[in-house]
Amino acid sequence: MKVFVSATRVDSDWTYQVCAFLRDRGFRPIIDNRDVGSADIWRPRITAALSEAEAVVFVLTDASAEAIECEWEIIEAQRLGRRVIPVLPEPLEGRPPEFLAERNYILFYSDPVVRESGFYAGQKQLEAALRSKRDRVTLRPPRPSPPAPPPREAYDPYYAPRSRRRVGIPWLRLSILFGAAGFVYFAATSTPVRNGLGGMWAEASSILLAPQRDEAPPDGSNVSAHEYTPERPLMAGRGGANVRNYPLPSATILQELPANAPLNVNGRIQVQGDWWFRVVLDDGRVGFVHQSVAVNQAAAAARPIAGVTPIEPSVEARTGRAGANVRTRPGTRAPRIVRLEAGATVVVTGRIQQGEHRWYQLQLETGQTGWARDDVLVTADGAPLRL
Repeated sequence: MKVFVSATRVDSDWTYQVCAFLRDRGFRPIIDNRDVGSADIWRPRITAALSEAEAVVFVLTDASAEAIECEWEIIEAQRLGRRVIPVLPEPLEGRPPEFLAERNYILFYSDPVVRESGFYAGQKQLEAALRSKRDRVTLRPPRPSPPAPPPREAYDPYYAPRSRRRVGIPWLRLSILFGAAGFVYFAATSTPVRNGLGGMWAEASSILLAPQRDEAPPDGSNVSAHEYTPERPLMAGRGGANVRNYPLPSATILQELPANAPLNVNGRIQVQGDWWFRVVLDDGRVGFVHQSVAVNQAAAAARPIAGVTPIEPSVEARTGRAGANVRTRPGTRAPRIVRLEAGATVVVTGRIQQGEHRWYQLQLETGQTGWARDDVLVTADGAPLRL
């Protein structure tokens, strides 16, 4: 089956790919070089080639839509009764040519609006259209056929006047536009309407912005909370505590903690005047607990430790830049009595060696006694504490 391929010289690279595809499928593509000789020489040659071909594949681009030679070839093919199948290698920036307005194009590029588009889908559609004995089924409603072109002797596309579309006043569009403008003005000046629209918008936003069921739940670790460690450990109140994925009362509950459950707090963020504590659950998930359901644990008391070397007289020291955790006994896993901020004053009354670190016994301003490691304490001058 012979197929005449009409294209411009600008689109020759893509046209050769289509011809190669047609040869692989058993077709015999025909391409004629119109640049050789004058119009009186190549027009009869094109007419003879169109008479031998059973169909015409028109490579429709912005260049070929404006090319007078391509327009003449398509009009001549229609005059001879040949099927014309337009293919688009890329979207058109301008409007389709009028001589192809009634055609249903084959898209060789991906278009999200068109269900079957792309280079692979375009190849299948082009092959099916060529092997079909009738024109491709169009998705547009049928329109009356245009009048037949005049005889070839009396028609020359080089000088034929183009038909112009009659321009009328779009009364329907203008009426819709004025109606919408009137409604907007009425809504802007009417208090009840504004209140009603505000409620509708709030309800719609809560539905549209709600997380989808198929999506992964939000990760609270992405919330930019400030690093924070409470002075005294926090725990859930009498009614327990809900750990949510975001610092909002409407956020999803990650876990319901029972009363007096310890809270592993490592940060906090203030939302609308209330504090939300960032906590880390046992399974590693990060959530937020509202300040109203978090209470301080009872202060732990220091335990007697054997082997303590007393420091007499006692030495005054301060906490370092990161502050210090004062614990009930030497060891990072011991219960914390209080968290001291940077620069807090303490009195060192004893010491004990554990592994690579030396732990100091402290006397706090509140009268409590506890232990802190040597790397979190400095002298009054800011030098590392070595006693």
